[in-house]
Amino acid sequence: MSVRYLNNKRHSIDILITSNASITVVGNSAVSNIAIANQTVTGATIRQLISTSPSGNGAYWEISRGANVVCTPDSTTYLDFAGNGLTMNVDPTATLDCKLFRALDNEGTLLIQLHKIYDYPDDSTY
Repeated sequence: MSVRYLNNKRHSIDILITSNASITVVGNSAVSNIAIANQTVTGATIRQLISTSPSGNGAYWEISRGANVVCTPDSTTYLDFAGNGLTMNVDPTATLDCKLFRALDNEGTLLIQLHKIYDYPDDSTY
């Protein structure tokens, strides 16, 4: 499995990605990959990410929102956007596309934490 949705809560979600993936952000739980229960997500910003890819062979991840590349981490990277006073909020309504380039045997891991933007009220109990 190339995508695992971890810790999916009302305000945030952690996503583990091990190969090329597209994450649909906007919509209800029937459409969006990150909405829960009766929640309708209207966008999501990137709070932090951790990436790994082999060093020395030009391997890197390319993270895009819609047509815009927003980040290209390589080797081992930890970026804490929210912890530094901001979130990566370029095109928060666009699909999150993650591609791994030039890695031998698709060796790479990407862990992304998103902050959800959604319509209130939702029927969450937590």
